[in-house]
Amino acid sequence: MPITPWGIVSLQDFVIGGGDGREQVEQLFTELNVPVLKSVRLNELSEADYALSAQGIPRDSIHYRIAMPELQGVSQPQILALTEPAKIDKQTGAQLTQSLPIAAQINRQAQRMQRWLDLQQKDNADKRVAIVYYNHPPGRHNIGADNLNVPESLLEILHGLKDAGYQTGELPKDAEALLDLLQFQGVNLPEDAEALSAMSKVANTMTADDYQRWFKQLPATVQAEMIDGPLAVLQQRMRDAIEQALALENVTIRQSQLQLLSAFMQQTSTDIHHALDGLRHPGRSRALDLLTQLEQDYQQIIDAAAQGKKPDWQHNESLHNALLEMQIEGIRGWGEIPGKVMVWDNQLLMPGVQFGNVFIGPQPPRGWEIHEELLHANMSFPPPHQYLAFYHFIQSQFNADAMVHVGRHSTYEFLPKRAVGLGEDDYPTIIAGDVPGLYPYIVDGVGEGIQAKRRGQAVIIDHLTPPLAVTELYDDLLQLRQLIESAEAASDKATRDRAIVTLREQIETMGLRDELIASMDEELQVRGAGFEEIDDDFLLHEVGHYLTHFQETFMPLGLHVFGRDWSAEGLDTMMNSMLDKSEPSEQQRNEIYQRLQISPAAEIDALLNGLNGRFISPGKGNDPIRTPDALPTGRNFYALDGSLLRPVWVLILVSNWLRRYWLAKKAILKVMKLAIAINKASFSGPLIRCVMKVQ
Repeated sequence: MPITPWGIVSLQDFVIGGGDGREQVEQLFTELNVPVLKSVRLNELSEADYALSAQGIPRDSIHYRIAMPELQGVSQPQILALTEPAKIDKQTGAQLTQSLPIAAQINRQAQRMQRWLDLQQKDNADKRVAIVYYNHPPGRHNIGADNLNVPESLLEILHGLKDAGYQTGELPKDAEALLDLLQFQGVNLPEDAEALSAMSKVANTMTADDYQRWFKQLPATVQAEMIDGPLAVLQQRMRDAIEQALALENVTIRQSQLQLLSAFMQQTSTDIHHALDGLRHPGRSRALDLLTQLEQDYQQIIDAAAQGKKPDWQHNESLHNALLEMQIEGIRGWGEIPGKVMVWDNQLLMPGVQFGNVFIGPQPPRGWEIHEELLHANMSFPPPHQYLAFYHFIQSQFNADAMVHVGRHSTYEFLPKRAVGLGEDDYPTIIAGDVPGLYPYIVDGVGEGIQAKRRGQAVIIDHLTPPLAVTELYDDLLQLRQLIESAEAASDKATRDRAIVTLREQIETMGLRDELIASMDEELQVRGAGFEEIDDDFLLHEVGHYLTHFQETFMPLGLHVFGRDWSAEGLDTMMNSMLDKSEPSEQQRNEIYQRLQISPAAEIDALLNGLNGRFISPGKGNDPIRTPDALPTGRNFYALDGSLLRPVWVLILVSNWLRRYWLAKKAILKVMKLAIAINKASFSGPLIRCVMKVQ
C-alpha cells in the first residue's frame, strides 16, 4: 500500500470497465482500498434551472449517473459542473452549450476527499469520532433503531474502537450502565422545562451568539427559511423567479424555467399539505383550505407569466398572510435564534456523552408541535435551530474527523430540498459538511438506505437482521416489504407508482386492510380521511411501521447487535429460515452458513476500515432469508437490483431507456449529416470531430 494518501474521484457514468469489466474493476477498488467519490457533470440544467429544481439530477438519468456507479462502491455524489445558457454560433447557426464548472461544489468535493485522506494518515489515538443515535420520538425511553439493539451496539463499537487504539477512556461496565448515562444526559426532552434545566448543567451547550455567527454564513435562502418558514421562502422564490422569467427574451428558456418553478411550488405545497393533514390544531381545516387557494393562485401567476403577463400579487399576499397569521409552528418558521427547541437560558443544549475522543449523542428532534412522524421525510420543512447547531457542534467544536450514524431511521437524509445531486442550500449538505460519514444500516432497508448514500453523503455499512424464525406468513409480508423498498428506491415516477398500486392490491388480497386501518386509526381520525384517501407517502410510512412491528413476532432471540457474533442457536434459527423453501447442496449450505457466521465480524471490520479512510466493498442489499447473496454484511449495499423489481417493470424501464437512447442517436445522426453537408460546402471548422467527441 502506498505511503502517500490517495483516493479516486470518478466522473464516469454507467459503470467503469463496461458490462464485461464491471466486477474486475470492483475487485480492483477493493484491493486498492481507497475512497472512490462520484462527481457529476450535469449538461441538462443551467445555474438558473438548478436553483429552481426540486429534483436536482433529472430522474431519468439517476440510474446511469448514480445507481450504476453504486454497483462498484462509488459514493457521495456531487455535481461539479452545470451548463451555460445556449448560444447560437454565427457561422453555422448551430445551438452550442458549454459546461460551467461550479467552484463551490468543486471545493466541497476536494475538501471531502481531503478529510478522507486525513483519516489515512492520522493515528487512531488522535482521531475524534462522533457517533449519532436516534431518540425518536424524544424521551428517555426511546433510544433505538430498526431491529438493532442500540445500547449493546454502541458499547460493541466503543470496545472495537478502544481495541483499535482509539482514545476512549474508561468505558461503562455493560450496556445497562451505558443506557443509564444516555438517559441522564443523552436524550432530547424539548417539552420538559425541569429536565432541560437539569441537562443544561451536564450537557454541552452553545451560546446563541456563537450559533448566530455560524448561521450567518449559511446561504440566504436557508437563513430565511429557518426563521420565517417554507411559505416565506416559497413566496420569495416565486417573486424572484417570475421576475427573472419575464426578463428572458427566449420564450423556450422562459417556459422551461417556469415549468421547474411550477414543480418546485407543487412539491413545497404538497409537503406543507402533508404536514398540515395530520396536524392536531383547531385551525387545521381552514389552513388546508387556504393552502389549496394559495397553490391555485401561484399556478395562475405562473401561467400568466408564461404568456408574458406581469402578475398581480395582491390576492396572493392576502392568502399568504392569512396562513402565517394562524401561528402554526414550523409553517411560520422557527423564529429568531435560538428558537424554542432544546434551549435553556438562551443556550442551545447538545445532549450526549463523551468517552475520550469519542462523542455519542442523540440526533435532535425533527420538529415541534407538528407530529414529528409526519415530518420524517418532509422535503420542505426545515429542522429547528438546535438541529443545525448540534451538527455544527460536532463539526466545529468537537472537531470530528468522522461521523457515524447508527442504524435505520435517521432524519437528516430526509431534510429539504433537492432529491439527488445536492447543492450548498440543501440541508443534508449542511449537516454532512465535509466530514466523512459512515452509516451502519440494516441490510434489508435498501429503499430508505439509498437516501443516506445519495442525500446524506454517507458510506453504508450494512448489518444483519435479527435471527428470524419464519412462518407461512413471512413470504407474504416480505413481498409487501419489498414493494415498499421498490417504491422508496425508485429513481423514476412510473416505477414508484407501479410499486404503490401493487402494494395496495396486495393489501386487499392478503386481507390486511382492517388491521392496517386499526393500526393507523388515530392518524386517520386526525386527517378525517378513510383508508382509500390517504396519500402514497403516508401509506408507505404506515405500512412500513406495521411490518416492522409485526416482524417482531419472528424474533425469538431478540435484536441484532452490530459487530457481535451470533450464538449457535441464532445461526441455526436463521439457517432453518433461509433454507425453509430450498434444497441446496451441502456445499451451498456450508457457504451460506459461513457467510452468515462471519457477518458480525465483517461489520465491525468494515467500520474500522472506513474510519481509516479506506474503501467499503459494495454488495447486494435485501432480506437475507430469501436473498442469501446479501451476505456477508459489512458492505456498502446498492439499490440497482432486479430482485427488488417485478420483471415487467424491468422490461418497461429498459424499453423506455432504449427509446430515449434511440431518439438521441437519431438526433446525433442528423447533426452528423448536417456537418458532412457543411464540410462539403467548404465551411471551416472541425464540426464532425466535435460531434463525435460529444457522442
